[in-house]
Amino acid sequence: MDGKPEEGVQVRLHPVGKLDDMDAPRPFAGTREDGTFDLGTFTEGDGAPTGAFLVTIFWPNVPNGPEPPGDGLGGAYTNITKPPFEVAIIEGENQLEPFQLERPKKSSKSPTK
Repeated sequence: MDGKPEEGVQVRLHPVGKLDDMDAPRPFAGTREDGTFDLGTFTEGDGAPTGAFLVTIFWPNVPNGPEPPGDGLGGAYTNITKPPFEVAIIEGENQLEPFQLERPKKSSKSPTK
């Protein structure tokens, strides 16, 4: 995030060509303090199936609790129809390039009175 690792960012892979298939596996992970993560499909860290995937990224703006979180990235990386990243998972160990994210810029506009 802005060139530095960030903890708690949620990464989800969506299989190319199967976006409408609700039964298709969608591997998921949350980042650690150093920005790394281990994908899981059925259980935490069990990996991902091989294939091409579109990537969505969500950064909860509040800790787990009774209220649903908003996206601290303003939805910039959650649009599956225009995902900013695509990855290929191959058989064996995979090390993906870091996803370079930017925090949304705060608007400098003053409210109109």
